[in-house]
Amino acid sequence: MKSFIVTKLLLGIIFISSVSFVNGPSKKDSIESNECLKVVGIAIADGKENIDSVEVRLLEKNEEMEWIEITNVPYHDHSFSLTLEVNKYYTIEVSKPGYVKRLIVISTYLPSNINLKPIFEYSFQVELFKEKKGKDDY
Repeated sequence: MKSFIVTKLLLGIIFISSVSFVNGPSKKDSIESNECLKVVGIAIADGKENIDSVEVRLLEKNEEMEWIEITNVPYHDHSFSLTLEVNKYYTIEVSKPGYVKRLIVISTYLPSNINLKPIFEYSFQVELFKEKKGKDDY
């Protein structure tokens, strides 16, 4: 009797496994396969100092896709990380009240023969400088 129950249990596990295999990859897997670039950035001021209360917005075709606030938390490393999909135009907006806003424009358009695994990674620093009252910062 015991072996009969074990056999039925094993057949049930094999059936469940085969059903998920036949159904193919999940929607999450297909979304992740379009990812091609991981961008890691850090905001600094005065040429060297990490700054707090920085807002980072990821825009695709002027539509906000993601929003991050970098705060003064002891375990936080002040960096931000964004993963971008292939064949799109993005804008990363880095801002803080009292500082000039910075925009980084990225195109992820790639030739079709480029392998997306592993995902490319790019790291950079964004230097923010204080606004000057009554003057054009540009």
